[in-house]
Order: sequence, then C-alpha cells, then structure tokens
Amino acid sequence: QAAAARAAAEEIARLELDKHVSELQAEVRIEGAERRVHELERELDVLRGSLDIADERAERAEHQAAEALRELRRLEKELAEERWALAGAQARLEGYGARTDAASRRSKSAAQIWESERARSAAALADTKAHFTSTPTMLRCRDCQCSCPCGADDDISCDCEACQCLCCGCDDRDLASAK
Repeated sequence: QAAAARAAAEEIARLELDKHVSELQAEVRIEGAERRVHELERELDVLRGSLDIADERAERAEHQAAEALRELRRLEKELAEERWALAGAQARLEGYGARTDAASRRSKSAAQIWESERARSAAALADTKAHFTSTPTMLRCRDCQCSCPCGADDDISCDCEACQCLCCGCDDRDLASAK
C-alpha cells in the first residue's frame, strides 16, 4: 500500500507540474498576443492618421477643382454673352452696309483673345486636376530632413526608385514624413 500511495503521490505531483507548465505556457502565449495587439493598434493609429491626411488633401483638391470649374463656366458664359453682342453688332453693321475691314479685324482679334484666354483657363483647370491626381509625394530623410531628389512635393510616400538623400546619401525607404 505504501508503494501504491507513493506512486499515486508521484502521479499527482507530475499532473500538478504538467498543469503548472501548461498555465505558464498559456500566460506566455497570452502576453505575446497582447503585445501583438498593442503593435497592431499602434499601426492602426498610424494608418488612420495617414488616411486622415489623404482625405484632407483629396477634399482640398476637389474644392480647388470645383473652384476652377466654376471659373471656367463663368468665363464660358461671359464668352457667350460677348459673342452674342458681337453677332448683334456685326448684324447691325452689315445691315447698315458700314462694316469695315478694321472693325472686322478688331472683332476677330477680340474673339481670338477671348478664345485663347478660355483655352488657357481650360488648360490650367486640366493641369490643376492632373496635378492633384498624379503628383508624387515628397519624402524627407529621417536623419537630416532634406527633400527627396525625385522632386516630389508632398509628404507621405514616393513611387520614385531614386529616393536617396542628397545630403547624407542614405537610401532609406522608410523616410520620415514632414508635417
């Protein structure tokens, strides 16, 4: 009986040790999971901040594009009014038989100037829209805060393969963004 009691005690001790080891392993796994959760929360905060910045830029670009579009519409309306007035004046001159070459040249010159201004405004609107949809971003070197040599003018990331600091020559793709 003593041997059986000793064997039972050893078995109980072994089971308690196994239980204790299992509990320690579970604690280690839980602590690791908690560390990973904290890391992921930090990453999520960074991503949310980047998304907020991108949203602000997109909103600003949309506002500027809307402003440019309103200006283009105003200029087109102005052109239509000027053309209407010009057509009326030309009809009156033709009706009176007093249309002269000089008046015709001035009218055509004014129409050409207006058309070139309208084309310039439309091109500026297109350039503005293209700028806000395709401009690469500006990186700054983490060590010296110099600008990325790709000539980009924003501050989140860069698609340029030549992002290398001109000051210190670093080739760090994890460059700190300037705010």
